[in-house]
Amino acid sequence: SGVSALMGAQDVWESVKVRYEEPSASKVGVMSADQLKAWKEKHMKDKTALYLLFQSMDELGFEKIAEATTSKEAWDTLEKVYKGADCWDLTY
Repeated sequence: SGVSALMGAQDVWESVKVRYEEPSASKVGVMSADQLKAWKEKHMKDKTALYLLFQSMDELGFEKIAEATTSKEAWDTLEKVYKGADCWDLTY
């Protein structure tokens, strides 16, 4: 779909397919520099993907995903809502 192509072009498609989880504050405090860098990169990609999903929706679509906190959550919601609809190709 156009949305998945956009996600791929922005290198954030993986964020949509794999659930991102925020580490607890105590876990962040004991991460190595490499782990912290990797976490920040995943966090940024997830938020970028979520933003792109928000921006690609019409008003009705946006209302369905406005409460989502991760791109995976938003995508899963869209899959359920638009399953089988010609106007939304959610195959990946």
